[in-house]
Amino acid sequence: MKANLLIALSDRRTQETLTDLIDREKGAEVTVHTLRDPFTLLQTVKSLRPDIVIVSCNVCSPPMIETVRTIADLPKARFILYCETITDELLAERCEGHLSAEESDKEVIDLITSLLTADEREEVPGELTLRERDIIIGVVKGMTNKEIADELFISPNTVTTHRRNIVKKLDIHSASGLTVYAIMNKLVSLQDIEI
Repeated sequence: MKANLLIALSDRRTQETLTDLIDREKGAEVTVHTLRDPFTLLQTVKSLRPDIVIVSCNVCSPPMIETVRTIADLPKARFILYCETITDELLAERCEGHLSAEESDKEVIDLITSLLTADEREEVPGELTLRERDIIIGVVKGMTNKEIADELFISPNTVTTHRRNIVKKLDIHSASGLTVYAIMNKLVSLQDIEI
């Protein structure tokens, strides 16, 4: 079944560029819709029932995202914040990912792919995918998101998305908690940990 993706940006040129990129790279998997009028966001989300929404702050501020999810009755809809300023990036924590003009085409597609496959990875509650285990090992070793991304040949945004999924699955919110989890589940040994 094809996933629905809604692009809701105020900048038409960026919206068209993202639409073309996603159609070209994910056309068989994703149907892309664009928001014509920012004032119709809620009605559009209710009628399209998108799996992913790429939205900018000036169309829907991040604090309002939960309200849109609730009113549209889409608790599993994933939101990506398109950041136009550094301040926008600080607000992105309420979303499942964020993008900016600096992202490469590959990073955009990696993030969307990661979000689309998140449901498949969550088949067994609490069970981690191999990629999520790799991310935990990187965190336990004291690596930054960028270092983990470079080692695994994925984008830093994808690492961030995996880390959010790990927090949801395990309900562990700190690196020290992940370290204890990793040791108890034999993902790392004490020798692997930098002290």
